[in-house]
Amino acid sequence: MAIICICIYIMNNMIDLVIPILFLLSALSFISKWYKNRNKTDINLLLYDKNKYEIVNEKNF
Repeated sequence: MAIICICIYIMNNMIDLVIPILFLLSALSFISKWYKNRNKTDINLLLYDKNKYEIVNEKNF
């Protein structure tokens, strides 16, 4: 009976540690997927110059 109580206590404490770790891992996986997709696409940024009233198309800004 005492062994079961100790196991339940360990499991309750592990859940408090596992939930933030899983959250951090999911956040890191999302950031890594976004970063890989960002590097694949060649982004053309449109810069609006207010002084000249021109739209400048820059590559690899």
